[in-house]
Amino acid sequence: MAVTSPDAESPVVTFISLTQLPWRAAFARHESLPSHWVCGASLASHIDAWHHWLADKPTGRWLLCQQQPVAFCAALIALWESGRVAVLPADDRPETLSRLASEVDGILPDAPKPQLPQSAETRPRVAPLDPSATAVVLSTSGSTGNPVQLAKRFDQLEAELSAHARLWPLADSGVISQVSHQHIYGLLTGILHPLCTGAPFCGGKSRYPEALMARLQEADAAGLHPVVVSSPAQLSRLPEHLPWHAANPDFS
Repeated sequence: MAVTSPDAESPVVTFISLTQLPWRAAFARHESLPSHWVCGASLASHIDAWHHWLADKPTGRWLLCQQQPVAFCAALIALWESGRVAVLPADDRPETLSRLASEVDGILPDAPKPQLPQSAETRPRVAPLDPSATAVVLSTSGSTGNPVQLAKRFDQLEAELSAHARLWPLADSGVISQVSHQHIYGLLTGILHPLCTGAPFCGGKSRYPEALMARLQEADAAGLHPVVVSSPAQLSRLPEHLPWHAANPDFS
C-alpha cells in the first residue's frame, strides 16, 4: 500500500496496489450514488458469484466482452483471483468474437447471470496476485492492419497505475469515463485507477453529452469532485448549451 499527498493542503490519497486486491479493501461506500456507479466495496457479492460460476470451468484464457462496468469489473476480478487471464477484444463485432473464440479456453456469458452460492462457507478464499503473471491480453484497433494482441502482466499494469496515482490523485473524486474499458486507456484510467484508490466510477451510461451532464450532477450531489476520462474527439463534440462550467470537472 502507498499513501501519497501532492502537497500539505491536499487530501491524503490511499493507493492499494493491484496485486493486493484493492476491491477487497475497506474503502468507504457511497450509498448516495445511483446503482450505475461502481464502488469497490459494492463488488464483493458480484465477484463471488462469478467465482461460483467459474468453479467447474477450465483455467487459462477467457474472452471477456462486457460493456457495463459493474459486470465487467466483477468478471475481470473473478478471472484474476482464480488464476485466469482475461482476453479483451477490441470490439464486439461477431466476426471479431468468432475469431478470438478459437484462441481462448472459455467465453464469459452476458446471461444468465451467475448465482451467488447460498452458503458463505463456499465463498472463495483469495490470495494476493502474482506480479509476474499475465493479467490481460488486449487487442490493437486494427486501423492500420490486422489487430495485434498485447499481453500485460500485473507488474506492468501496476507501474502505470502508480504513475497515474502520483500525477492524478483521486481524493474525494468520482471518475466518469467516456472511453471503453476494453482498451488499455479506458481500462487503466476509467476502471483500475479508481479501484486502487477507492474512488467510485461510472462508465457505460456516460458517452453522450446529456448523459455526461447527468453523471456530473450525480457526482456533485454526492459531494464528489468529478474527473472525466475522455478523448479529444468526444470533447470537441460537447454542445455549448449545456452548463459545463457549473459542474467544474477535471478532464483527462
